[in-house]
Amino acid sequence: MDHVGHVSGDHLLGQTVIDLENRFYSRHLGGCGLPRRYEPQGPNAWRDARRPTDILTGLCRAYHLPDPVIDLPRAVVIVGDLCLEAPAASLRSADPRVRTEEIALAGLLAWQTFPRVGCDLVPEHVETRSLIHPRHPGVEQGKLEMWVDVLPTGIAGLWSGITTTLIVPPAVDVQPPLPRGYELRVVVLQAVNVVGTEWTIFSRNLASDVYVVGWISGIDKLQKTDVHFRSMDGEALFNWRFVFPFEYVSADGKVIVGDRRLPLRLHLTLMDYDTFTKDDILGSATLDLRRLERPSGSEVETVDLFRAGHARGWWPVLPAEAAAKRGKKLAGKVELDLQLVTQEEAAQDPVGLGRNPPHALAKPRRPTDALSFLRHPWRGFYYLIWRKNRIKIICYCLLVLAVAGLLAGVYAVPKYLVKRFFGV
Repeated sequence: MDHVGHVSGDHLLGQTVIDLENRFYSRHLGGCGLPRRYEPQGPNAWRDARRPTDILTGLCRAYHLPDPVIDLPRAVVIVGDLCLEAPAASLRSADPRVRTEEIALAGLLAWQTFPRVGCDLVPEHVETRSLIHPRHPGVEQGKLEMWVDVLPTGIAGLWSGITTTLIVPPAVDVQPPLPRGYELRVVVLQAVNVVGTEWTIFSRNLASDVYVVGWISGIDKLQKTDVHFRSMDGEALFNWRFVFPFEYVSADGKVIVGDRRLPLRLHLTLMDYDTFTKDDILGSATLDLRRLERPSGSEVETVDLFRAGHARGWWPVLPAEAAAKRGKKLAGKVELDLQLVTQEEAAQDPVGLGRNPPHALAKPRRPTDALSFLRHPWRGFYYLIWRKNRIKIICYCLLVLAVAGLLAGVYAVPKYLVKRFFGV
């Protein structure tokens, strides 16, 4: 329905029709689907008013078969000459009453193997039904995901073959699961094989002023590392921590951002810092925290950070579109230390952003020439020019002084000689 308020009635968008009588009296037991396991309580508790033993007994009596016999020691159900063994995976309880129901459920799941009377019974499922408007029978107006349970009440009738009073279990709580607070701590340790983008004045190699930007899907708050200036060999050292708090629903694997539910992804981008122009994108990496691709040095294919809680390794950084067109397959690799904690654990053991306390990180030991000449002119002169070329600079200075002295002498000597000999 389309709710339009109190002025006029609600508008019909689409509808679907279910034949409940057909389902309830179907030989396939379409009233309530059979789960794969019997659980007496919990979120997946048994939903039917009849227990598996009642249903199996009712089926046998309806088809004039002997009543089933449950053999607990051997975990088998016997119906006449037919003996069915319950799979070991379906037997999870040591309670004799619960184990009896588990064995009976195994017999129901194998009902199609019974000679002549056997058929497939409807399993537990969620169905997707099309919504159709009566005026437009051939046009689908949407889909509806749902399930229907048709349960007997009162005294069990002819179909069940049991004359005991049935108690309908409470309805399934379909309230959406509440999100839980988490905190993702990402320590960007270093990057290697970073592509150079600019020629430097005092070197013949390409260099980049590298920093890393990180964020989580849907959360606009970006976090940045400091800049590693003049990365000559493709290595950039950071040891910088990002902290991302977020709300997460584990049932559907989505992060809650306002009214939206988005897939949980960690995005990292390698950037090249420019002083006077817009910073350049070198490459990016996207990590699915539920299925982290195997980092270098790991023995497993994927890592679920919500189960592992911690992961460390190298992840590839794919090049930007412009670099990819030039044939670049990799913009570098980044080493990360990922830690996922709950909101409660984060409150008990907080950490600081960047390299700040608590749990402060050490400053990386970068090369002495990894600095910006414009930001630190005197340090830049010392490390970039003086340390490598001081002998040449001293020689050039002495040569300039000698030439200046010689020119001054050439200019002054004639005037001095005239004064000396002629007394002018």
